[in-house]
Amino acid sequence: MPKKKSTGSALVPSTTPTFYPIADTTISPTQVYRVPKRHPAGDGPWAREADKIAWIDKATGLSCTILRHRDGSLGGYCGLPETHPLFAFNHDAIPAALSICVHGGLDYGQACEDGPEETSVCHPSGASRKDHDPLWWFGFRCDRSFDYIPGRNPRDNDLGAEAGRTYKSEAYVYGQTVKLAHQLKSIENSTGESGVSLDLAPSPPVGLDPESR
Repeated sequence: MPKKKSTGSALVPSTTPTFYPIADTTISPTQVYRVPKRHPAGDGPWAREADKIAWIDKATGLSCTILRHRDGSLGGYCGLPETHPLFAFNHDAIPAALSICVHGGLDYGQACEDGPEETSVCHPSGASRKDHDPLWWFGFRCDRSFDYIPGRNPRDNDLGAEAGRTYKSEAYVYGQTVKLAHQLKSIENSTGESGVSLDLAPSPPVGLDPESR
């Protein structure tokens, strides 16, 4: 399969090593894109932000991605290799006893998306699909009732401002994504931060649940 096509406006080519300042630190991204069709209009904390940032977290070795969605909100995602005990689990099949805590809770658990690199949850691919090691991604979106979403028109009875609704910046999402990566890495040894073993009858991975057939 040929390499994914890119249709966005790249701030930094995905093959060029560089540095990207974010959240009082600096990372070496594998992808940085600005996507005009998804970038919020007007002034705001999003004005100088990218619309996709991908990197390898140094502490855990996991692939991480921040992606902007069509409504202008950001989401954070971590990719797991096939050797991870949660590989191919649906996000809502993870045992609650593992106590994974991230903004709004996990709402995403899927394989690499097959779409344009600048708008898909996937790590950079090689020249062909055989060079692309499969990853299983878990993630979250900052589009909850307590989040300000720049691409969504407020309703007449929207009390978001009174409720303290705030936009979650790329710096915030970076921190939450790294936090998720550390939690997922801690589970790799078959034990979560709560000390609960994954061998204690977890929900079956996606596609293996006989009740769903």
